[in-house]
Amino acid sequence: MMLQDFTTPLLESVIQRLATVGIELQVTKKRVKNINFRLKPYVLMVSVPMTISAVQTAQAIDKRVAWSLDNHPQVLA
Repeated sequence: MMLQDFTTPLLESVIQRLATVGIELQVTKKRVKNINFRLKPYVLMVSVPMTISAVQTAQAIDKRVAWSLDNHPQVLA
């Protein structure tokens, strides 16, 4: 499952906020127990459990946007 499967208004605003600094959002559903975030240069990769809803996914990502924006310059260095 890719990002288009998770489209919600909240997630659209998150994508726009990340795009202002050039960060792409990649969301994949996997057989994991927790939501996992990986910040790479210009990419925020998120893996979510198979059973999680699009709304829960969007809320979790929204909570970590500030973290990713704050730490992205360190990842680039």
